Amino acid sequence: MMAQQMSKAYLLTGKPRVGKTTAIKKIIDALGVERCGGFYTEEVHVQESRVGFRLVTLDGRHGMLAHVNSKSPIRVGRYGVNLDCLESIGLAALYEAMATKDLIVFDEIGPMEMYSEQFKRTIMELLNNSRPLLGTIALKSDPWLDAIKQHERVELYTLTLDNRNSVVDKLIRRLNSVRQGSVLKKSP
Repeated sequence: MMAQQMSKAYLLTGKPRVGKTTAIKKIIDALGVERCGGFYTEEVHVQESRVGFRLVTLDGRHGMLAHVNSKSPIRVGRYGVNLDCLESIGLAALYEAMATKDLIVFDEIGPMEMYSEQFKRTIMELLNNSRPLLGTIALKSDPWLDAIKQHERVELYTLTLDNRNSVVDKLIRRLNSVRQGSVLKKSP
């Protein structure tokens, strides 16, 4: 039973701005950031207008993933996407987490990230790794996204305003029990 739990990839999905990143941060805080590795994204605002997305690793590195003023030819909506940020900062954090942490975190698997073949390969590698995963994935249907959502390791949770707190509590309990039963090396 425990080996099966340890192999889970817990993915949150839901409409934009329902609180997926906030849920990820609450779970990380509850588990202890020292046990987790990877990255999340946060909105960048000027006054009250969203102008971009910053990638932030759990060990404190960051970079601009997308911005309205970016000259990148890769566009998602009004944002130019900086794949170098994703690949040099985000993927490095994922590989470091795979080697040293109890829980690998990524936020998110979505339209911007799908432009990176390297990111897509890494996600598949993570799904074949024995460590628990916690991440977010875009709600929209896409052949690659749908394949990830249907992967045998994935346990998918659709967040709503009504259920997001109970989903966070459930995942904290699950991940705490996995961590306590884990044979992974713990940091001091």
